[in-house]
Amino acid sequence: MPRAAFQGGGWLIMKREYKVLTALVVSSLMGFSAMTAEAAVTVTGPITETEITGNSDTGTASGNTLNVTDASSDSTGIRIYGGTVSGGESGDASNNTVNVTNTQVSQAEIYGGQSRLGATNNNTVIFDSSTAAAVYGAYGNTASGNHVESAGTSNFLYGGRSYTNNSGNSVLVTGGSVQYTLSGSQADNGSAADNTVEVRDGTFGVVYGAQGKGVENNSVTMSGGTVSQMISGGYNNQPEGSAVNNKVVMTGGAVTSSGDTESVVPVVSGGWAIYGTADQNSVEISKAVSIAGSVAGGWSYLGDVTNNVVKISSGSVGGIVAGGYTIGKGAEGNTVELSGTADVSGNIYGGYALHQMDNPLTGEAAAGDASQNTVKISDVTVKGEVYGGYTAEGTTSNDATGNAVTIKSGTIEKTVYGGYTADGTASKNTVTINGGTVGVADSTESSDTVFGGYSASGEAVSNVLTVSGGDLIGHVTSGYGKTGASDNTLTMTGGSSTKTVAGYAETGDAVNNTLVFSGGTSAITMAAQSGGSATGNTITITGGNPGTVTGGAGVTGASENTVIISGGVSVHHDLIIDPLKEKILGYGYPAWTETRTIQIMPAELGADAPMVGAAFLTPDQVDIPDEERTVPHAAVY
Repeated sequence: MPRAAFQGGGWLIMKREYKVLTALVVSSLMGFSAMTAEAAVTVTGPITETEITGNSDTGTASGNTLNVTDASSDSTGIRIYGGTVSGGESGDASNNTVNVTNTQVSQAEIYGGQSRLGATNNNTVIFDSSTAAAVYGAYGNTASGNHVESAGTSNFLYGGRSYTNNSGNSVLVTGGSVQYTLSGSQADNGSAADNTVEVRDGTFGVVYGAQGKGVENNSVTMSGGTVSQMISGGYNNQPEGSAVNNKVVMTGGAVTSSGDTESVVPVVSGGWAIYGTADQNSVEISKAVSIAGSVAGGWSYLGDVTNNVVKISSGSVGGIVAGGYTIGKGAEGNTVELSGTADVSGNIYGGYALHQMDNPLTGEAAAGDASQNTVKISDVTVKGEVYGGYTAEGTTSNDATGNAVTIKSGTIEKTVYGGYTADGTASKNTVTINGGTVGVADSTESSDTVFGGYSASGEAVSNVLTVSGGDLIGHVTSGYGKTGASDNTLTMTGGSSTKTVAGYAETGDAVNNTLVFSGGTSAITMAAQSGGSATGNTITITGGNPGTVTGGAGVTGASENTVIISGGVSVHHDLIIDPLKEKILGYGYPAWTETRTIQIMPAELGADAPMVGAAFLTPDQVDIPDEERTVPHAAVY
């Protein structure tokens, strides 16, 4: 029956229907005094009270059901609770359900359960074809297992929110809109773990799997809808804590904010940390997805980024893509994989250490290496540059070590770097090119196309570049160092390039670099080139078309460099070896012609090399003892 309430000097009527479940009566008759009463409350029509609760008549904040249907109010300060614990009282508010349908309460807040000092667990809010200021599955000291389903309109929507820790909260959105924040959970002063958001349609400001002081194992899955600002699987919004193992999976939808398409802030990130580490976070993008800005698997202002992953197989990205991106520290073990029909307008970084900001809390200087990061590309078009690992200039020198790029097919319009450092050593980085196109034929930019390792102010050491196919428009260099290049290796078995160099030192020495050329085409082939001296470098040619061949070229000197021409061509002294000597000594650098230190000689085995090699393999097939494996013995076969 109608219930009257005195408000504002007059009596207002609000229709409420109360239903006490028969379970209470049955349990009393059977002697089960521990059974908790459950109430079902239905509210319709104009709402005149500032607080509506499902437990108003039961006296307990748990196990209640509140139905709000075809209700409305323009008043501010209205709060609707499935179950609530008043003021500073202790107690839990759990297992409540709120169903809101065709209700317009644009200034109201809706809670499945609420308790300032207690737990709020397993509450549910169904919010359909309605409007409200904010919707919470629950808000308590802790919050776990709460759930919201929404096809309505609100400013904020949370699966669960807590003053301390929360976990296992979830949101499913099938339509409608959230103007500002949609989040699986928010921990005001604690950690948030195992929370999820699924978006099928609708429009949103920002979307988080969870927010908190530490965020772990949270996720956002999106198959449709539009986000105007950003998405993050786990967003660590406090000075303490890290972002670990959070993810974003997009199979549809769009993010329309471009942010800064060149650097700094991604609009899609698996995990985000302000001061802490971003570790093992991921982003996966497939099908018809459109992202106007940048994407990062893991992102941190002032912490390390480690073991984060981005995989994109279709869709478009208007900014950069980085497996791991940090403003203040190092990047290690991050990965980017691009395949299929993915279209990326910006640069690609396996790991990116920018070093733009010192830590304001500790005073720690911005510094950190880029190491063991990886980029894998097949079929796609990349309009920017590609870096396995990138480390910018910092307070101290920062190295690029062990980073890798593999290109199977596709088009990269600008330069590829296995590892890049602005002020440290580039070492043990690798690039493998199996096919595709790198560079643009009519580009007005630098002709440099591929670097295994690149140091803008230091040395390049022990980098490896392998080319077995592809069209490389510009220069190909295994190790490029400002002050030195040593022990770098380049192997070319196919493909084409304008210039192929194993080691290049801009001002320092190029030492012990090795180039093996057995296939493909290059206009110029050099084991080493240096603004200083070139010493002990070796180039071996067994096939292909290497063009002009140089063992080592140094501005201040070249010594003990070797060119080896192997295979059948090596026996043709009059056609190849002798003319080659004449050309080099007649037209080469003064350091070669004056000192006569360059050596040109045929391979020792000459045309017999293939036969001897095959003979050495034969004993493995017929089980001949090692002591009998000699060249004369093998020649019998």
